[in-house]
Amino acid sequence: MSCPNHCSGHGQCLTTAKQASLIAQKNYFSNRGIKMDKNVLHGKYSYNQWDRDKSASCLCDPGYSGFNCKDIECPRGDDPLTTEDKHGRLEVNDIQLITVGPGTSSVRNSADHDSGSFTLTFTDPQGKKWTTRPIEGSDKTDVEHCVVFNGYCTQGNLVTANRVRDSLMNLPNNVIDKVQVSLDTSGSIGTGLMQYRVTFVGTTVQGKQPLLECNHVGCDRDGCEPRFNGILPASTAVCTVKGTTSYNFETETVAATYTDGQDGTAENMECSRRGLCNRRSGRCACFAGYQGAACNIQTVMI
Repeated sequence: MSCPNHCSGHGQCLTTAKQASLIAQKNYFSNRGIKMDKNVLHGKYSYNQWDRDKSASCLCDPGYSGFNCKDIECPRGDDPLTTEDKHGRLEVNDIQLITVGPGTSSVRNSADHDSGSFTLTFTDPQGKKWTTRPIEGSDKTDVEHCVVFNGYCTQGNLVTANRVRDSLMNLPNNVIDKVQVSLDTSGSIGTGLMQYRVTFVGTTVQGKQPLLECNHVGCDRDGCEPRFNGILPASTAVCTVKGTTSYNFETETVAATYTDGQDGTAENMECSRRGLCNRRSGRCACFAGYQGAACNIQTVMI
């Protein structure tokens, strides 16, 4: 069975078995942030029923939806009329913390920087994954203005936080229009590690966001995309992401909840629930009194 209209040129025609293999059930990580294989096809579902290779359907490209991928999705945003959550508290932005570094101070001093890079993967509301360009794994700074914390310079020309921000905001299709990233030295996070606080403040990233995924192992061979060296030394390197919850860790001894992060409580709806989506153009027709690409700007008082 073929796909309708060849997915309109905006998707892939995949068998039922192939589609099932792309549906992530859970991702598991070691305590250091290395993705684990839990004996279920890399944490994904393996479909083995009679029709596994007999029927096919469309897997739409980002920005498109529908059974034949012809519908263009509209911008998303926060409903401007709902400024409080169900408990009467003001809506807040989603906050996640990235802990990254070589995990040892033996390769680091105030005049040096760690070798290697890491990438971050963001999952959009449609479940599509977007991976950043490689980000250098440490802060380079002017040594004369260096204040050392855990073997890192915490003042001066700090570049890693800026690179994390820029890499996330430079993902295609404007999937993250704005984030704020700051260096966090408020807690004890271990020697050779730094923590960066990512706050999702943009229109396209309102509400609770899936945890970012960090790849610090690297892939430095032909065919890798992106190709980069991971953080060294590989035996101790760490990159974990926490919000109010953490990765699904491989061991049950690791705490499942944290208080450092924060779940976003705003909506993330097409046309912000204040307009109708034109599936042919991908543009919102805003109701009277609202404007903006996602109809998230209120122009009159009610």
